[in-house]
Amino acid sequence: MQLPKFILFAGGVLLSALLSGCVLTGGVSPADDSTIPSGPFATDDDALAAAESTYEKYLEIMSATMRGDENGNRLGEVAMDPLLVGSVDVLIRSANAGNRSTGTVTGSDYVLRDYSPAGEPASIITIQMCRDVSQSHTYDSDGELLVRSVAPDRSTMEVTFGYDYERKRLLASGNQILDTGPC
Repeated sequence: MQLPKFILFAGGVLLSALLSGCVLTGGVSPADDSTIPSGPFATDDDALAAAESTYEKYLEIMSATMRGDENGNRLGEVAMDPLLVGSVDVLIRSANAGNRSTGTVTGSDYVLRDYSPAGEPASIITIQMCRDVSQSHTYDSDGELLVRSVAPDRSTMEVTFGYDYERKRLLASGNQILDTGPC
């Protein structure tokens, strides 16, 4: 069975057009990639809000654990290694020494420094913030106030975050003091 010359001609023109990179108009265009979020947060503001909320929860859990109000089991809800391991180590050493704290450590002045949605899970967000320990005091096993000699009441910190894609949760992964002057 022979195909009519018209169909062969039309098929040849279509094949030539496709091979040369031409596309037919009037069809459905692919979605604009610039409107599709490439990471877990649609905007930098969303990323900063999530980081602030996560770190505030971390500070709340650490403060409650240091006061003896809870045992620190919830740290895994807001932190991942290496911060999680370091935090548990601090809590264990403090408990073994018989230390107890009062008050709460707080954070303020959160600023987004980097949001890399396609980055490694351990460092997709970096923020800078002010940590305030002025309302938190630590006492030794004899009830004597331990004097802060390492860091002042307020200090500028850098905090990094990773994203757990399985649990769909932002987790603090590291922190360090950047400036020991008041923030």
